[in-house]
Amino acid sequence: MISAKTLGRLILSPGKVARDYVMGRRARHMHPLKLLVALVAMLVLVLAAGQYFQVYHFSGQNAEVDRMAQRVMAYANWSFSLGIVAIFIGARVFGRRLGYNAIEHAVLAVYCQNLILAMIILNLLPTLIWPDPAFVLWHKTASQYYLYAIKLAVVAIGYSQFFLLDLRRDWPRLLTACLIYAAVSWLLLRAYALAIFWLVT
Repeated sequence: MISAKTLGRLILSPGKVARDYVMGRRARHMHPLKLLVALVAMLVLVLAAGQYFQVYHFSGQNAEVDRMAQRVMAYANWSFSLGIVAIFIGARVFGRRLGYNAIEHAVLAVYCQNLILAMIILNLLPTLIWPDPAFVLWHKTASQYYLYAIKLAVVAIGYSQFFLLDLRRDWPRLLTACLIYAAVSWLLLRAYALAIFWLVT
């Protein structure tokens, strides 16, 4: 079961939750992997309940294209894991000289991705309330822009809190870490898309 308290703390302090966990203060927080599994299950249920991946701009025009699109969307359900890798790499490049190990960076990455998944689930709820295909298409288009900003904000806050950065002094380092995250995320998504295209064609 998802811990509402952990999610509540994550909303304001994703980096602090991760830092508390790696410092041994774990009683207050749900295990990051358990929370990840719970959120992924919830995301799958929300996607299954709606038609978010069944509605796209070219749907209904060609049966073969529709079948391929459905296969693409099925594979795309697992693209969330790429975010963990991107956050981890950004943290690793940025924080390995600060005395943190790979496991601690992984904890930060999973907690940040948990918050991102929670935001994605909340973002999908309007499409369940109003499943009109035209609205779903509009929502998908709009989400591409503000969700990316939300992800970047979550990662920036997570890095800042976890590594105890002074933004007045450390903002160039934080900016570098966020740029690394953004670049790795972009590259992984492109590679993932190419792999899916290869699988379905």
